[in-house]
Amino acid sequence: MSDETSDNLESEDWYSAMLCFIYINSVRGQVLQDDCVFLVRAHSFEDAFRKFLADGRRKETSYKNDEGHDIKVLLAEILTMDRIGQDLDGAEVHSDLQEIEDPEITFETPIDPARSRPDQTM
Repeated sequence: MSDETSDNLESEDWYSAMLCFIYINSVRGQVLQDDCVFLVRAHSFEDAFRKFLADGRRKETSYKNDEGHDIKVLLAEILTMDRIGQDLDGAEVHSDLQEIEDPEITFETPIDPARSRPDQTM
């Protein structure tokens, strides 16, 4: 991991990371994957990596599900990590670019994002 800026111990930047958590059922094996975006302030990529690792491990847990099976939630991987900078106002923290072909949507198709009804994930 290399930081495109030199380490400056006087200031911290914001970093984002997508952490992959897996849910393992004691009877059925892995049953879920949850990719979550986290934010931290850090002095460098290395510092941010350590913080994301610690945050992810704190989210690890175990419980019994409705069927009485033991479930373990484990941090499997840090998938992405990006330096955002110091200002979070309007900063992009996740992108999921997908190739989709839909001939029904043309240059003339009206697109109105103000009609959005966003879901909450937490």
